[in-house]
Amino acid sequence: MRIKFLDKMKSELYRARLAVFVVFAFCMGAVFAFLATSNTKNTNATTAGFKAGNIMTDYVMSNSNTMSVSDIQNFLTRKNPCNYRDYNKYVSLMNSNAAKNKGYRWHWDNGHFVCLSEERFDGQSAAQIIYDAAQDYHINPQVLIVLLEKEQGLITDKYPNNIQYRSATGYGCPDTAACNTKYYGFKNQVRNAAALFHQVLTGGWSNYHVGNNQVAYHPNAACGRSNVYIENLATAALYRYTPYQPNSAALSWSGDGCSSYGNRNFYHYFTEWFGSTQQDVPIAHHQVIEDGEYTIVADTTYDTALTATGTATGSNVSMNTRTGAANQKWQVTYHDNDATYSFTNKATGLALDIHGASTTSGANIEVFTKNNNCNQRWRAVANNDGTVGFVSACSTSVALDVYGASKANGANVQSYSYHGETAQRWRIIPDAAVADGLYSISPRHEGSLTLDVFGGYTTPQTNVQVYTNHESPNEKWNLQYNKQDGTYKITSLNSGLALDVFGGYGKNGTNVQMYSYHGGCGQNWYIIPNGNGHTIVSACSGLALDVYGAVGASGTNVQIWQQNNADNQTWTIKSTIPGALPDGIYSISAEANGNLALDANSGSNSGENVRIYDKNNSNAQRWKLTGNSDGTYFITNAASGLSLDVYGGYAHDEANVQIFTAHHGQNQKWKIDKNTNGSYTISSVNSGKPLDVYGGGTTSDSNVQQFSWHGGKNQQWRIVKE
Repeated sequence: MRIKFLDKMKSELYRARLAVFVVFAFCMGAVFAFLATSNTKNTNATTAGFKAGNIMTDYVMSNSNTMSVSDIQNFLTRKNPCNYRDYNKYVSLMNSNAAKNKGYRWHWDNGHFVCLSEERFDGQSAAQIIYDAAQDYHINPQVLIVLLEKEQGLITDKYPNNIQYRSATGYGCPDTAACNTKYYGFKNQVRNAAALFHQVLTGGWSNYHVGNNQVAYHPNAACGRSNVYIENLATAALYRYTPYQPNSAALSWSGDGCSSYGNRNFYHYFTEWFGSTQQDVPIAHHQVIEDGEYTIVADTTYDTALTATGTATGSNVSMNTRTGAANQKWQVTYHDNDATYSFTNKATGLALDIHGASTTSGANIEVFTKNNNCNQRWRAVANNDGTVGFVSACSTSVALDVYGASKANGANVQSYSYHGETAQRWRIIPDAAVADGLYSISPRHEGSLTLDVFGGYTTPQTNVQVYTNHESPNEKWNLQYNKQDGTYKITSLNSGLALDVFGGYGKNGTNVQMYSYHGGCGQNWYIIPNGNGHTIVSACSGLALDVYGAVGASGTNVQIWQQNNADNQTWTIKSTIPGALPDGIYSISAEANGNLALDANSGSNSGENVRIYDKNNSNAQRWKLTGNSDGTYFITNAASGLSLDVYGGYAHDEANVQIFTAHHGQNQKWKIDKNTNGSYTISSVNSGKPLDVYGGGTTSDSNVQQFSWHGGKNQQWRIVKE
């Protein structure tokens, strides 16, 4: 569909012409093309930076969070406070031929013309209609505001009429015919315009595609056309709406008979009112995902995972039903030198790759032999709901995308212009973020409150709340990891009942209760580290375990809510297995080989490396444990008084462990959890990652590091008090 519009720079000159133009508009459809190319000079205007192939980036067009309803209302009022009070003008307009013969009407009320900022449409304000359309179609409300000015001058018009509102965005008004009546109405116009932009941004049809196009200067074919390399989908959407480019005369604001102004005016209004149309995708320039092995699921559904479908280089990547198999496991590695990530498939050893290093939408994603080029490097976009987007390092705007936002088994994965919607939002789920065991689960920063079963009752449908911690069985929770789908079963020690989303529903505010375990998704939970603790996410919906309102009073209800990483969705998960170790001197030996002990070499110098070594009962192998009030420990080498320390305070896998001058920082605090076989897991409080022996833990002089939990014996230790 070619859309034609009343493109103009609003001015008193335009008002003088309106009565003449409208006669032609109703006599012949071709006048719409004339209006689109009519010349209006503005000596103060500028088109500096205008680029025909990149009028606006996809990110700017799709950023629906730029303005709230009140922001929009304030902007409309500031631009036009509806203070034109010339009653004689109103009488003159209402007595004009346009009013008598063509049904033009102006709104006068309480001594002034009513303009857009005050007008109501079936009881709704223009601001509310613009906001709702922006949210529903994921379009920047600023784009819709500019469109209303570009097409009918409605933002600044001091006395707009009903015909302008009727075709407010020019939607359904082709070059060669009258406007289609089924699209009449302010709300109808705004929503259809937003839907069109959204359709193009998400892969729908446009008469102008990304790439080389011949774009006309004017509806008159004699004015000619030229090649335009359209760089992104937002620009393609603008050309679908207004299918002409400005010529040099239009860009210089002189104008001639072949000048078209629609896209020029759009660019001018946007940059004048809201700033650059070229804002880049908001790439995170710091590490937001710790190195480690993960299952990667799209925000469309937790049921399918990013999967290498074959073992050969060039094999396709798609979204397949989660099985926990190796071809759905990805080693994520952060590269500090350029703030990018690489993804290596566990089953194949091959890297996640854009076919042919393409920088355009629709390129296939595959696994390929590692080469460390840009087609195998990805930049992260950290979203405020806990998801992450991945933009190719080959391009500033092409992202990892599920074709059509499909939830189906086998949905293909492609590169696509970044728009930040569901198909480009990914959840990074580690293998077993927490070892199986008995835990307390407490809101962040609230050591006095903990997850609690109301009244200690043991009957199904008992409510769940946060309550003052009194160490009762109804405040202790068994966590059991399911390797097949990456979820946890969370049951109360007191009753054996499972933590359950009422009805398995997926709506904000759905209550959380206790219920007999049946294995449904409402009883399956993902536990995801978030940097400050853990987010506990319902497998039914992706909504997070949430303390109602905010973490505050004892007895506050627990529900599920959209992820936001706030304190009331961040949980401290602390082992409550009996066996807390009293302060004292201990030997710490490797579970993988009991003849090898944790050893600080000479144990005398700050920065000395820690390893496992043949037991020799020296002070380098003796360690003082000192408990803290939060249940953590400082571990001090007996030979030197230096503290067990993670080098540099790093949180990534393979960060080295050493002894260092005591400063009691987080990288010198350790959590010690007893395992069911009597051994212990010793984890850094700073990273949550266990003390790990490189290479399996059976060989003397093997290095000690931190590494993501996997439950192997090289992460288990025998701790014996002397």
